[in-house]
Parts: sequence; C-alpha cells; structure tokens
Amino acid sequence: MSKLLDKEEFLKILEQKRMAKHIDENEFLKIMREEELPSCSWYQTNGFEMDQIGIIFENGKWKTFVTSERCAILDSSVSEFDNESDALNSLLFRLRARKRIIEKNKTQGITIK
Repeated sequence: MSKLLDKEEFLKILEQKRMAKHIDENEFLKIMREEELPSCSWYQTNGFEMDQIGIIFENGKWKTFVTSERCAILDSSVSEFDNESDALNSLLFRLRARKRIIEKNKTQGITIK
C-alpha cells in the first residue's frame, strides 16, 4: 500500500525533481492546454463530479483534492497550502498523474474519466 505524503514531503519531492516553480493561474492554464491535461474542478465549492481532481480556496488556505464515487471530497486526499503557487503545482502533479493513468489504461482498452 502506498504512503500518503504530507505537504512538506510532497514539496520536497517536487523540488528534488525540479518540477516546482512559481506559477500563477495564467501559467497553470497555459500548461494545462499545452500538456492536454484532464479537466479539473476550478475553485468550485459544490456540484463536484465523480473521481474529480480540484482546487478550492477555503478559510485562507488553498486546498487540492480528489472526489469519491459519491462526488464528495475525500478527506484523505486533501492537501493544504499557504500560497496559490504551491497549490497549483500540487494540482499539476495530480493532473499529470491522472493523464498517465488514462493513457496507460487506454492502451489496455480500459476507459476511465
């Protein structure tokens, strides 16, 4: 079973791989288009879809998350950040992973969202 990373561990891994850089919303959206990443929930507070990756701003913190098959945010998936740039990097990391899973499953004839 894989271990969930806390924020500090996650950011350390990003730094080690030189993936983390300061980005804003415009840069994030540009990367999403260029890399053809899957869609995500963008600062939406309700009406989530099943197995959706997203970002929200709540109580002075940015949070990235994944929703369940019941369209609810999975508490164990929430990562909290003090600044938007770190949260957007987390969101990119999650969307890139989702894209790899989709592409791998596609080669095996499995369709997922």
